[in-house]
Amino acid sequence: MSTEQAAPPASAAHPGAPLTEAAQTRRAVGNILKGSAGNLVEWYDLYVYTVFAAYFQAHFFNSKDDLQAGLEAMAVFSTSFLMRPIGAWFFGRYADRNGRKAALTLSVTLMSAAHSPSPCCPPRT
Repeated sequence: MSTEQAAPPASAAHPGAPLTEAAQTRRAVGNILKGSAGNLVEWYDLYVYTVFAAYFQAHFFNSKDDLQAGLEAMAVFSTSFLMRPIGAWFFGRYADRNGRKAALTLSVTLMSAAHSPSPCCPPRT
């Protein structure tokens, strides 16, 4: 009879216990799906701006020339591609120092503060 015991499966009662291969696979698939959902929402936001850029150029950019107004609307759109790596660098460092929850809270707060004046902007007449 052996005196060695098999390791119990990982559970809430044993948070430090190693995960089984099936549990690791489930966790990996879950993390991939969660990350993909976040990425989908982010790209959906950019897609919506692209679709409505013609509306924005006509109502929010005060230019007599339609081409100039279109270029201004696309300049706002292109800024998102410039800010994405800068934001990743900034929030990555912030998350390393203060935790992911604090970084997410700061990110959502800044986005909300930046977008809150939008409904108050009058359209161009």
